[in-house]
Amino acid sequence: MDRYENRHENIQSRIKLHSQLFVVKNTLLFVIRLSLNRILPNSLVEEIVIGIENVFLLNFLVFGGFVYTLITEKVETYRSTLIILSMFYLGILSVSFQTLIALVKEKMLLCIILLLLIFTTMTYEMTISFEFYTKLWYITTCKLSHFTKDAQIIEAYQKRNSLIGLRIGYSILLGQAIYMLLVKYVYTEHVPMKGDQANLNSLSETEIFNWLYVVTYVIILGALNFRINEEYKKQRTTLMIIILFDFALTIENVIVYGLHNDTDYDFSMNLIIAVIYDLYGMVVIWNEYHSLDSGLKTIFEEMKKKKQLVNKL
Repeated sequence: MDRYENRHENIQSRIKLHSQLFVVKNTLLFVIRLSLNRILPNSLVEEIVIGIENVFLLNFLVFGGFVYTLITEKVETYRSTLIILSMFYLGILSVSFQTLIALVKEKMLLCIILLLLIFTTMTYEMTISFEFYTKLWYITTCKLSHFTKDAQIIEAYQKRNSLIGLRIGYSILLGQAIYMLLVKYVYTEHVPMKGDQANLNSLSETEIFNWLYVVTYVIILGALNFRINEEYKKQRTTLMIIILFDFALTIENVIVYGLHNDTDYDFSMNLIIAVIYDLYGMVVIWNEYHSLDSGLKTIFEEMKKKKQLVNKL
C-alpha cells in the first residue's frame, strides 16, 4: 500500500511540475505577445506572432501528452511524447531564433530576456522528463511482471506501447496542420493580394497539402485507436501504407513548397519534423508487427478479467 501511495504521489507531483512549467512558458509568451503590439509595426507583428502562436500551440499539445501518459502510466507513450517534443524543440528553436533576431533589431530588451527564459524553461523540462522516463519504465515493468516473467512478452508489451504512443505524435502533427490551415485562412481574409499569381498558386497548393494532412492524420489516429490489442496484422499493414503515403506527400510538399518560398523556416521545419516522425512511425510499426503472436494478447485478456473482477468487488 505504501509503495502504491508513493508511486501515486510521485506521478501527481510530476503532473503538477509539468503544469507549472506549462503556465510559466505560456505566460512568458503571452507577455511577449502583448509587448509586440505596443512597439512593433503591424506587418512585423503578424510575422512574429504566427511563430509565437505556433509555439503556444505546441506547448499545449505536449502538456496534454505528458498529463495523459502520466495518468495512464504508459511509459512508452511518455517516451513518444519526449521524442515528438525533442523533434519539435528544433522547430521551436528555429521559430524562436527568427523571433530573437527580429527583437534584437528592434532593441526590445525585455522580450529578448523573456524569450531566453522560455529557452531555459524548455531545456529544463526536457532534462527532467528524460530522467523521469527511467522511473516510469520501472513502474510499468513491475505492473506487467505480476502477470508474466516472459522476457519476450515484456518486450512485445513495450513495442505495443510504442505503437500506441504514436497517437501523441500524430495528434500534435494534426494540431499543427489545423493551425496552418487557420493561419492561411486568416492570411487570405485579412491580407490583400497584389495580383501575384505565383503567390496565389503557392497559397492554394499549401492549403491542399494541409487538408490532405488533416485527413491522413485523422485516419492514422483512427487506426491507432481501433482495437489495437486484437493484433490484426492487416491493421498494421494498412497503417504502414498510410504513413508511407504521408511520408511521400510530405516529401512532395517540401519540393513544391521550396519552389515558391525559401524564407519560411517555420513551415519548412514543420515539414522536416513530419518526415522524421513518419520514418520513426514506420520503424515502430515494423518492430511491433514482428512481435505479434507472442502471447501478449492472452496477458491483456487476463489483465482485463482481473480489472473487471476488481470493479465488481
